[in-house]
Amino acid sequence: MITLDQLLASRDARVEHQMELAEKFPRASLICLTVMLPGPVKRDWRSLAIAHAGVDAIHAVFGGHGSGMDTTCSASTCHSERAQRVEESHLLFSEERDLETGFEAYFVVDVPVLEAKRLCCQIEDSHPLGRLMDIDVLRSPIGSGMTSDCRSGAAYFATSPPGNACAPILTLGKSWKTRYSPCWKQHSPSARRRAKT
Repeated sequence: MITLDQLLASRDARVEHQMELAEKFPRASLICLTVMLPGPVKRDWRSLAIAHAGVDAIHAVFGGHGSGMDTTCSASTCHSERAQRVEESHLLFSEERDLETGFEAYFVVDVPVLEAKRLCCQIEDSHPLGRLMDIDVLRSPIGSGMTSDCRSGAAYFATSPPGNACAPILTLGKSWKTRYSPCWKQHSPSARRRAKT
């Protein structure tokens, strides 16, 4: 469990790191992936599976080595057939941070910021776990603005319909596990360990 102070400090550190990356890659688009889980526990097997699925999806769309795992799971579940990919690898840099305050991943891509945001919105909208991913696309310099959010409501985990739709996912009910079983099995931390060996 983390405290509110720890969460706020991690957000400040994330912004600082984003500014460092924007300085290092001034002409590229910066993508930041985090997992949206309400409550004081920000790192567990669920959040890691969601994060790894997001990392794999971003690598699949923008190019790069990924985790070495197939990111498609099956045509109807893990990564939608509608998701477009860029023609060649445009990934300049990637970094993953597995923190107690939540998983963070950073990607620098040589794609215009609006195109990068369109592709990231497609991941959030088409991936079965996409509603639990927060994929921000930032432009340099940080603070000059951020591209718009893919979601229609800012209060995602409040009482709005998108928040209500995510409630079964967070409780991991039996029907949810059955529906997304191929995706969970592929992106769970244990599957990633097996893929590395």
